[in-house]
Amino acid sequence: MTQIPYKGLIQDLYRTPAPIVISVLMILYLGLLSYYSLNIKNNDPEFNFYSTSTVKAEPINPNNEILVNAIFNNVVEGQRESVAATHNDSGFYHFSFNVNSPRPATVYIEGESIEIFLIPDSTLKIRFGYNPQKQTIDSLIFEGPAASICRYYQIAGRHSLSQLNSLSSEDLNVFGKQADSILKVDLAFLNEMKTRLSLPEWFVLFQTNELIYQKAYMKLSAAGKNELPAGYADSVALDNKDAVFSYYYYLYLNQYMKKIISDKNPDSGEDFKTSQIKLLTLSDSLLKSEVHDVFVTRTIINCVQKNQIESAEVLFRKHSNIKEKKYYRFIQRVLDSRKQV
Repeated sequence: MTQIPYKGLIQDLYRTPAPIVISVLMILYLGLLSYYSLNIKNNDPEFNFYSTSTVKAEPINPNNEILVNAIFNNVVEGQRESVAATHNDSGFYHFSFNVNSPRPATVYIEGESIEIFLIPDSTLKIRFGYNPQKQTIDSLIFEGPAASICRYYQIAGRHSLSQLNSLSSEDLNVFGKQADSILKVDLAFLNEMKTRLSLPEWFVLFQTNELIYQKAYMKLSAAGKNELPAGYADSVALDNKDAVFSYYYYLYLNQYMKKIISDKNPDSGEDFKTSQIKLLTLSDSLLKSEVHDVFVTRTIINCVQKNQIESAEVLFRKHSNIKEKKYYRFIQRVLDSRKQV
């Protein structure tokens, strides 16, 4: 016979005065709310393989078919990917992005760029007005979970840190101070938009890390193999699990570790495989969180992309201490697919 949970409690309640019953039920209700808030999974985006982010671009005034395409940077594969749009009879341009994480992306409409944000397993709708005579986008309306983030990108316009590309890095002290100043402006703007656009907290954290590591990476890149002036290098966290989605974070880590290796062996002249083994050996000592798994995965997949299959297999054997099995399986699948070619 099936036991009814709390049967005795329910029977006792029937014999209890109404005010007390209501009080007991409220306590039970609040207890259940507390349980669910502690135990039910949060809906913030998570790092996941093989997820799809859908974008539907709809012309406000459909006319002739126009050229629409998109690009985004894939965190795990560590490369820029192009995505073509399909055009249907209703006038929509449909994109399917295979993403590993929440990601910025750029949609191009007849060459005009629109900065957007992709969230795995969600749909973003873009309604746009295109003026064929002026060849410009007249209006933009975003709908979906990432709508406020897309509006932030549009208001921000061209990223101010991109100004660093046009600044002279001949004097590293001057370059470093300019970069530090630009970052302060960017972070202040993000904080202002957080309230104005009701940006999600997880995105504010994402974008903060993206900005911080972009600046740190660009400063190291500008220095190259030169000795860094005192106080020039940024003091940023190396093993930062909150930056696991950040594209610039991994560019920074790669640049930082290569500089450490180069400073120890400035004229080693080592081959590609040896340099990658040193890189991952250093990462084993510096990275302990999920970031380690992503860094190892990116490095091995980069070898595959360069057609250095033997190096990739050696690295996989030597550095297969990957905690998250999804990364291990992903690398194994990529290597197995290359063997079958």
